[in-house]
Amino acid sequence: MATIEEINEYLRAGASALAIIRGAIPLLPKGKDRDKAEINVEQAEKAIKSSEAALAKALGYHLCQCTFPPQIMLWNQAQQTNICPNCGNSKGGKPKINRGPQGGSWGQSRGGGPHGWMER
Repeated sequence: MATIEEINEYLRAGASALAIIRGAIPLLPKGKDRDKAEINVEQAEKAIKSSEAALAKALGYHLCQCTFPPQIMLWNQAQQTNICPNCGNSKGGKPKINRGPQGGSWGQSRGGGPHGWMER
């Protein structure tokens, strides 16, 4: 099974490839083929954004429902809340990031708490 980092890298590579293709579409002659290419790129971009949102949700991030696919809300340290980069909606509580099957770092899995052995 792929790791979260590998999935994230795959999504970034897909988004980069779509950006290159989107830049080439204006070079196509106007007509049915160009229109179809634009629709296909838009659908692929939505699929990548949906995948990014699903990955963020699996990692424990909050999602805002202001758009589809949902926007990933980011933690704002100064305001101590999660904020949607699209609409500015906020949701309290820092997200609990899911770091994998053990739920934390190697130190935590060994009973060391959030900072591992350094906490003792």
